[in-house]
Amino acid sequence: MNIVINIIIIILFLIYLLWTWDNTKGFKNNLLRISYIIIGTIVISLLTYIIYLISKNGVQYQNENILREVRNIILKIFIPINGFISMPRIGFLICRIKDDDIESKELKKKIMIYSIAFIAVIIFECFYFKNIQNGIINIINSK
Repeated sequence: MNIVINIIIIILFLIYLLWTWDNTKGFKNNLLRISYIIIGTIVISLLTYIIYLISKNGVQYQNENILREVRNIILKIFIPINGFISMPRIGFLICRIKDDDIESKELKKKIMIYSIAFIAVIIFECFYFKNIQNGIINIINSK
């Protein structure tokens, strides 16, 4: 089962990285693209970890090992998912801003839409993470 989960995680990260790379074609050089992806991944990782911390309130862990295992699974799966929800779109928007290809009114509208969508995803994930944690704990306990 671990092999399947790890393969899925690798595929998710590859999709995330390739999609973000493709949507940042307008960046001046590859170093800037790589920096954007690294910094963005760090920010997404921190946000995903914070969402996990919020969602774990009320979840009963039997020991520290189970907590660590559940946390690792959730973070490894949801960092790339959160990444491809936000990073490619933000990268594309940055490219359009740098090329002066977007008007101020349209930019404000897009930022508002992205912000609302991202907040909705965060709220959804808080509840979803709690359900996932309980499900993983039940699977671990049934072994």
